[in-house]
Amino acid sequence: MGASLPRVVWDVILPFTAPTIVSIFFFLFMQSMITLSALIFLVTASVSVASVSIMRLEEAGFTSQAAAYATCTMAVVIAASGAMRIVLRLLRRRA
Repeated sequence: MGASLPRVVWDVILPFTAPTIVSIFFFLFMQSMITLSALIFLVTASVSVASVSIMRLEEAGFTSQAAAYATCTMAVVIAASGAMRIVLRLLRRRA
């Protein structure tokens, strides 16, 4: 009833769309952490992607280093999943 567009977006639209946007962001983040097919094209001499580095370490015979690196990658994904749950809980409380 007479509210400005920024106020409507902040009070009405954002509370309903924020959980979805956060979930999509973390889903895409976690998928990118484990995907090799598209990432192989992003690797250059100066840029190295975690999953490609793990694959190269294993191919070179450094299995224990590859396993440690993979464990760190899994830890990042688990931490991101926990962060997503916390953010979603905070957004639900706000709504």
